[in-house]
Amino acid sequence: MPWKPKHSCRYSLCGELIESGQSYCYKHKDKKPKREYTGDYKRGWPALRSMYLKHNPLCEDCKDKEIVEAAIEVHHKISIEVWPEGR
Repeated sequence: MPWKPKHSCRYSLCGELIESGQSYCYKHKDKKPKREYTGDYKRGWPALRSMYLKHNPLCEDCKDKEIVEAAIEVHHKISIEVWPEGR
């Protein structure tokens, strides 16, 4: 049966060698990074967000104040930073 060499744990700066087929060592299994998109944001949101920002490159809040600023998030009535539950 073919044999694969051990490789390093994917946790930042961890050099622990682990078996092939695993991503994290026993110390870091519980510390896997969380996914960026959750819930309804998994499927269509990244593409929709990119399309919206491509067609609306300026910040909506700044535009209202007559300031020209590049958009870094899709406009929300209330910013996600202020009201994260509004996703």
